[in-house]
Amino acid sequence: MSAKWLKETVFPNLVRLMKSAEENRGKKPHVSTIDIEQYSKTYQRIKLSIGKSIVESWTEKTDPHKFVYEDCALTAYLKVLFRETDSMPKKFVDVGCGNGLLVKLLKEEGITGVGVDIRKRNIWDEFIAQGVQLCEASLDPQTASGMPEGADYLIGNHSDELTPWIPIMAAKTHPGTTHDLDWLVSVVVVLDSEVISVIGRLFVSASFGNISVGWSSSSVHAM
Repeated sequence: MSAKWLKETVFPNLVRLMKSAEENRGKKPHVSTIDIEQYSKTYQRIKLSIGKSIVESWTEKTDPHKFVYEDCALTAYLKVLFRETDSMPKKFVDVGCGNGLLVKLLKEEGITGVGVDIRKRNIWDEFIAQGVQLCEASLDPQTASGMPEGADYLIGNHSDELTPWIPIMAAKTHPGTTHDLDWLVSVVVVLDSEVISVIGRLFVSASFGNISVGWSSSSVHAM
């Protein structure tokens, strides 16, 4: 993997997508990849059946109404996306998982994965006691060292400086072989408190170390 490939392929795509996201800020949210009715039903169910009790027992200093319901919306989006595209991951990794709430919510929905962050949060003990897999570790974005084994789906939600490195970590996790390896990574960022924008449904094809990247985007409304 060369600096030239990063400079000429990865980063220009990220810049283009982020400019597009900024231009669309404030516009009415839309969904181009999932059924909005199914998303709305799933979101309301998760919000009432899981999110409400978490808000009432929230122990972090952050605003639970903002953070809990944002992650409920993201969980609903991913749940519907996985079902409609028949792409349920065997094991996802939430890169830079923060408080670990998204990992917990996805677990409650039967989606297996682990959250990784450089710093443990106080609420982790409560989630871990409930069977949520959270790991305090430092990920090297250039080599993907520290990445849990067996991951086939990476999520970056508020992953900040790690976001542009997620496709590289994905490629390092599944290095090119003598045959084409096609798989899906989703880079997810929250633009504001009401819109979740998936700016990188990132399709990576790896063969003999040659990597091609394709992008699509959509956004969903957190009601």
